[in-house]
Amino acid sequence: MTESELYNALILKFSKEIGNMRARRLVARYQSAEAVLHAPSSELAQILGLGQRQLKELGSAEARRLATRELHFIENNAIRVLSFRDPDYPALLKAIDDRPFLLFQKGRITYPDVLLSVVGTRQLTSYGKRQCEDLIEALSNYDVLIVSGMAYGADIVAHRSALRCGLPTVGVLAHGLDRIYPAAHRKYVESICAQGGLLTEYPSGTKPEREHFPVRNRIIAGMSQATFVIEAARKGGALITAHLAQGYNREVFAVPGRASDTYSAGCNDLIKKQQAYMLSGMDDLLYHLEWLKGQKSKEKRCESETDLTKEEKKLIEVLRDGDDLSLDALAMRTEMPTSVLAARLLELELKGVVQPLPGKKFRLC
Repeated sequence: MTESELYNALILKFSKEIGNMRARRLVARYQSAEAVLHAPSSELAQILGLGQRQLKELGSAEARRLATRELHFIENNAIRVLSFRDPDYPALLKAIDDRPFLLFQKGRITYPDVLLSVVGTRQLTSYGKRQCEDLIEALSNYDVLIVSGMAYGADIVAHRSALRCGLPTVGVLAHGLDRIYPAAHRKYVESICAQGGLLTEYPSGTKPEREHFPVRNRIIAGMSQATFVIEAARKGGALITAHLAQGYNREVFAVPGRASDTYSAGCNDLIKKQQAYMLSGMDDLLYHLEWLKGQKSKEKRCESETDLTKEEKKLIEVLRDGDDLSLDALAMRTEMPTSVLAARLLELELKGVVQPLPGKKFRLC
């Protein structure tokens, strides 16, 4: 989009009473946001059925003020905006009826042919964590992009595993790009944006309100060929995403678990009701997704201890000798400055070697 068309599209975005679907219909009818804003009110009312309230809000002074502010934010923060007509808009997302009018993205996002979503509970168990990490590692030899929602639990494990294994990853947010929720995951943003990026339909200033998350989930489901449910209770966002993916005629996979496990109940139900394929390993994916075989790319390798620096190896040795060590205790035992230590711990966390704990404590994974 040109800057002029982006500004006009933002005016549509901020025009109250218009909404996502009407904005798309208007631009599809008039071929540009600028043409919409210059169209006669009588024509808009007659052809598209806009009422007096919608016509009054369309291109209002408040919408123009907010669009100007958002344009400055976009320019100052290296944000890229895609409209639903843009050729770089995710291809599969473009095919769903409730696709977003605009997408705001930050980072180095390029979309390969295959996008795969990973969702699950925020209370991920050690079993779920291992299953998620094994899945991402098995996918590391394929030209795929890992999509998730930056939440606690399955989401962040998927993002971290993708980073460790050299796969691009995209976090789909339920708020604007001027913040990160949860704040604890801000430390991953730089790495994610270097290897993929962040994506949202919400402009800056939008808070992570409860109702935004299920709406956000349609993007996660809609932009991917397949959705993997790692662990899920019988209710929650992961199952919402799975059912959305199924409604979009996308493949859904679920990791089975013991009948007595709360966070396997949702996955087991999906499998039992034939709403998802059972996912117990890479063979299951290749059996149901034969087209994935054609995506094999140059061999990638998840990082191991041979990839660690001397400082990182020293840290690991100290953590092996002590349980749940604090930052101060690690600084004393390693004789590293706190600033250097914090950076090394983050690198080890991204590599899947170190696990942060409450109270600024750390342990080996």
